Amino acid sequence: MTQLNFISNAIGNITHPERIAANGAYLQPVTWNSGLTIPQIQSAVTGVFQNGPYRLKQQFAALVTNLQNTQTGHTPVGALIFISDTSDAALAGADQFLPQLTNVRITFVLLGTNADANKLAKYSNNTISWPDLSIPQPVNWNNEAANAYGCK
Repeated sequence: MTQLNFISNAIGNITHPERIAANGAYLQPVTWNSGLTIPQIQSAVTGVFQNGPYRLKQQFAALVTNLQNTQTGHTPVGALIFISDTSDAALAGADQFLPQLTNVRITFVLLGTNADANKLAKYSNNTISWPDLSIPQPVNWNNEAANAYGCK
């Protein structure tokens, strides 16, 4: 719940709800240009749950699908991917989507102490650490938020 509340609060700082999409591991509660208001998006995000093993391949596939269905033009896209599992099984097959993610600035939020940034380097070197989920936001979030949103 700490993670979902953080995401909801971060969404509250965004002024263009049409530029927000949210994907869970197994569902997409919010698409780009959804027509939802910021409070509605926040509510949808806090209702997301994970059921089953994590697969980065699924996250990348959902991102690619969203990009194909959305006119982004030359506007850079920032993708925050919250990840606690960097095992070989969790990362298997994600490489196949990299060629389609050229206009996307991926930032991984490393959850807990077992997520290994080195295993994610081929996808992105942009990482934010959140080793202790009892604190309300990732370490150094205030300094990294603009970069994570793709604004830098």
